[in-house]
Amino acid sequence: MTKKAPGVIDVARTVAHGVNTSTCVDVSETTEPGNVALQVSVAHGRDAFGNIKSETRTWHEPADSPLSTANQDRTLVIQSATYDPTGRFPVTGQERAEPLGDPRL
Repeated sequence: MTKKAPGVIDVARTVAHGVNTSTCVDVSETTEPGNVALQVSVAHGRDAFGNIKSETRTWHEPADSPLSTANQDRTLVIQSATYDPTGRFPVTGQERAEPLGDPRL
């Protein structure tokens, strides 16, 4: 994937997808796999209908980060949801726009 903007150098990103071969749905996505400084992994938890019931992000906090978790692996549940018994309508849901006060995610 390459991001472009007028007057700015193009930025290319590598994205790897994990797919459940029996249901053909994405179960994970990793941006910049193998590059510890840039890698962000997203895991999708799904229910029996294939609805995304949770999204969890994992990354490594840089050593020069001003946060108290500098130079550590971090994991955060970004969203969670439950659905009605038919899997059609969400019953409960929660989403974090700025996880733990960190506007970068």
